[in-house]
Amino acid sequence: MIHLAVVDDHSLLLQGLELMFRGQADLKLVGLYQNGPSLLAAMANGERIDLILMDIHMPDTNGIELCK
Repeated sequence: MIHLAVVDDHSLLLQGLELMFRGQADLKLVGLYQNGPSLLAAMANGERIDLILMDIHMPDTNGIELCK
């Protein structure tokens, strides 16, 4: 089971990806985040995340910098 988090500042895209990933047998969507700080907060609280699908062009945090 892969624990997936998605980070994007566009809520419509998040909703579409949620519909696409929900119900996948080998994938658990653990979080949809609209910005980098909310992802980092979830990780600091111990959320298990194996894979992150992230926008690299977000207004608050550059996705490439967030990866570091």
